[in-house]
Amino acid sequence: PSHTAINTPQTTTTAATAAATTTTTTTTTTTTSAATLRPAIFQHLNTKQYEAATQNVHKPLAIIAGAGSGKTSTLCCRIAYILSQGVQPQHVVALSFTKAAAEELNTRTARLLASDPATASIFKGNAHIVTGTFHSFCLGIIRQHAQKLGLPTKVVVSSEHQARNLILEAMAYSSSVGSRIGGMDDKNNEETYKTFITRAKSDGKEPRDFRGDLAFVYSHYQKALAARGAIDFDDMIPLTVKLFKENPHLLEFYRNKHQFVLVDEFQDTN
Repeated sequence: PSHTAINTPQTTTTAATAAATTTTTTTTTTTTSAATLRPAIFQHLNTKQYEAATQNVHKPLAIIAGAGSGKTSTLCCRIAYILSQGVQPQHVVALSFTKAAAEELNTRTARLLASDPATASIFKGNAHIVTGTFHSFCLGIIRQHAQKLGLPTKVVVSSEHQARNLILEAMAYSSSVGSRIGGMDDKNNEETYKTFITRAKSDGKEPRDFRGDLAFVYSHYQKALAARGAIDFDDMIPLTVKLFKENPHLLEFYRNKHQFVLVDEFQDTN
């Protein structure tokens, strides 16, 4: 599909779906006269913000702008505009990387939609719009289909402290690891293995993709998680990808369910 990018003078990136880098120049002329023709819910936007919020809802769009330039506000208005085009709230999902950013997005969207009778009549509260972090979004999907991933129906997420203890346990069980790294009390090496496992999961690699101590510690760690009916923070996105790859009908279901995906603070994603 064709892409549109709306640029402001600064360059920090945020986006509503991935897009190309076509740019337009910033202008503030005709702001007052143009604003008089807008619905009330968009009156606070400047010309470029309004242009971004009301782009064709069926095409990818990137908003590239600096800190404090109103990206989140524009994204919230885009949600309102999407709903005004007849899209049902349950087809919209709005995500960000950090919990704080996701909570801010949720709060501001709910406040905006409730402020205008036109959107308030379509949408009461934002119970049907999915908002959250990438990880919480994926965790919700995993819990819905845990058995297809060989997980218990009440899958739990291990804490950072629990995850590190499991890595230390794996290090202690490996005599070859222990002989070279000084035993299970070596916190520096524990951090090295935790970083390695995080990167491996991010790359979609499993223990069988490695050899030696790396494979042993990674494998033992995953088995220890499984024995507890648990996953860790780094499992959430890769397991969701695995679920979709192995179950095309589920991928199709979620594609149909979440037709409009908006991402705030896009520069924080990998």
